[in-house]
Amino acid sequence: MRVAPLTLERLVQPVVEICDFSGVVPWRLTAREIDRYFADPGKRAHATARTKMNGIDGYFAFLGQRYAGEIATKENTSQMRQDRILDEAAVTADPLHLMRLSGIGESAAMRYVSAAHPEKTGLLPR
Repeated sequence: MRVAPLTLERLVQPVVEICDFSGVVPWRLTAREIDRYFADPGKRAHATARTKMNGIDGYFAFLGQRYAGEIATKENTSQMRQDRILDEAAVTADPLHLMRLSGIGESAAMRYVSAAHPEKTGLLPR
């Protein structure tokens, strides 16, 4: 699949802008960074937010189509889910957030936070 340079630039621009604002790379971009970006003054206008969100959706849809074969051939899809939850735990260290985001139980959320932040394990409520 070939994408015209202008189309690719239009897809990537909002993602790069949010990543620059947040100081993260695109594959570490979370809903939290996107929310922080749109909470910034001057970026709250409905039309601005909608346009940029459509661009972000388009970017990730493009990646999903481009790499669908590699994603589908991942041997263990549950491993992908576990990796995503662990990555989120590394970023937030908030068991309640993990429970809401991933639909996991309290003990599983605590295990993810403990795995991501072993130095904080003794500080967490049991």
